Amino acid sequence: MNFKGTLIALVLFLVVLGAFYFDYSRKQKKETAKSASEQLLQMDAKTIDHLTIKNPQGEFELAKAGKDEEGWKVLKPIETQADDSTMKSLIASLAGARKKNPFALGQRSLADYGLEKPAIAAELKASSKGEIADLSVGDEGAEYGQNYARLAAKPDEVFLVPSSVKTALDKKLYDLRDKTILRCPPDDITTVTLTTAQGEFEAEKHDKAWTITRPVKDAGESTAISDFLRKINEGKAASFVDTTGTLNLAVYGLDAPKTRLAVWGPKTEGVRTLLVGDQQPEQDKYYGKVEGAEQVFAIPSDIYKELEKDAKTFRSKEVFPDLTSSFDVNAMKVESKKKGAFEVNKDKEGKWTLVDEPDKNLDKTKVEDLAAALCDLRIKDVLTDDPKTSETLKYGFETPELQVTLQNTDKGLKDSVEIGLFEQDNRVIYARSVGQTSLFTLEWSAPEKLEIGIDDLVERKLATFKTDEVSTIDAQKRLAGGKVDSYHFEKAGAAKEEKAEWKGKKNEEALQSVPTIEVDSFLNTLTGLSYKTRYEAGSQDPEIKLAPFKDLETTMTLKGAEGKPLLDVGMTIEQFDQRFARQPDGVAWSIKAEDYKPVASALDRLLGTIKVEEKAQATKKPTPKSPTSKP
Repeated sequence: MNFKGTLIALVLFLVVLGAFYFDYSRKQKKETAKSASEQLLQMDAKTIDHLTIKNPQGEFELAKAGKDEEGWKVLKPIETQADDSTMKSLIASLAGARKKNPFALGQRSLADYGLEKPAIAAELKASSKGEIADLSVGDEGAEYGQNYARLAAKPDEVFLVPSSVKTALDKKLYDLRDKTILRCPPDDITTVTLTTAQGEFEAEKHDKAWTITRPVKDAGESTAISDFLRKINEGKAASFVDTTGTLNLAVYGLDAPKTRLAVWGPKTEGVRTLLVGDQQPEQDKYYGKVEGAEQVFAIPSDIYKELEKDAKTFRSKEVFPDLTSSFDVNAMKVESKKKGAFEVNKDKEGKWTLVDEPDKNLDKTKVEDLAAALCDLRIKDVLTDDPKTSETLKYGFETPELQVTLQNTDKGLKDSVEIGLFEQDNRVIYARSVGQTSLFTLEWSAPEKLEIGIDDLVERKLATFKTDEVSTIDAQKRLAGGKVDSYHFEKAGAAKEEKAEWKGKKNEEALQSVPTIEVDSFLNTLTGLSYKTRYEAGSQDPEIKLAPFKDLETTMTLKGAEGKPLLDVGMTIEQFDQRFARQPDGVAWSIKAEDYKPVASALDRLLGTIKVEEKAQATKKPTPKSPTSKP
């Protein structure tokens, strides 16, 4: 191997690489230096803490109020808080601007570029760095969107800057100052007091939940109160009134304000109060000021409308304020004038039980639907907090239609509500919380969802077995013309086998395999079938006496292991949109025809899986003629 040649090649490679790196580094430094020289300000935006602006609108002095997060303040022509978003945008525009086409004045004068007496000038300071930048902005440049400019540090140099620099500095006092009407961030406020011509409203927040303490004690609508505070906090003054040395509150109706909003919270460092006075002449605005401050401003009409809201707006719309979700309810007591009283409890496994008859099976879905319908009720309007006897009678509270108590016994929560009249014509439901005087109306809900008795909650399943308990299925189907086909299905293998095979036959045919999925579909729809009414054997009810039991369309007999009977019913043809099922012992049920359709469909699919082979009929061949036979 030629080590000497390899070494020489390596050395040459390193020399070339070094030369390339040196040239690249030199170019990078040159480009960096050029880029830095093109920056309008040789200052870090974060260090700028003082700004003086002179423009056609006046002279303004602003300074940072201590730390960066404390924002800016206007020092001249008045002392007030600056608009932080405006200041951040302004500083960013100046710090990000670049100089273009710098040139020496030479024989030209500053007046030729509008820089002798510039209409706009600014002085920026970075006190911590001891840096100052004195900028003048003049006429429009030869290029569109550019203005001539000059820095005092280089008096003989003129350059172009984007017109955005001029726009950033051409501000009025209104643009620079903070226009917030009242600082009240919803997350920071824990007490609100609003006094208007209608009265006084007061609310307190504890653990993120609002409670109204005046005019009545009630749960607060947290969303409504937070939304109200947010709108006020974001509200901006439409204009400011110059009251320098002439402040007379009576002129603006602020000596005895009609509206007063006071807010407080651990982070507010005291109570902040907004006062609202008279309406501005011929304008849809109102005079206002923050208590303790001298400045009077104009409050826009949309903010004024927020301040004039009725106290009812902020009250909870929950009928059951402690149990707003049906998932939290594990005990329910209902007393209905029409359907009687009942009480149900839910155990740890989620099963509902009737307290007086624990052995009676309840339909879990129906019980939970009732709980959900109750929890979903919402207050539409508060009628009165101090009802008279006549009002109590008028709205049906002398003998309520319904009294409901919802509980979570684990958490010790309990809400009770009385429901008075259901006015169908006006779509109004009257209600009140037990133990409280306030009467209110509810948002309309169909009464049938609420007027429920225990009979409406009892489980009404025609088939009460589990599908995996079924071992045999026998069915008879009456066809047109009176012919009856018989079908037999049986499970092959162990009854508890996970993937059991099913076989079936029609009439006297041999057993054949059938799709398990069709058997499962039939059993699932059958066990989901609900009945309307159950009739005991010998019932004299006119409906069951008129049932067409002579015309049974289908019979179904299902048995479990060792022939244990699970279901044995005959199903009539459809009559008046319903069918009737009857056991051999005479017990019968009425079923909505619409509810039975899925069962009939699933059964027909199952019966259709039986393939019947047609028997070939013997054909008699003609006897060949003998050649000797006579014709």
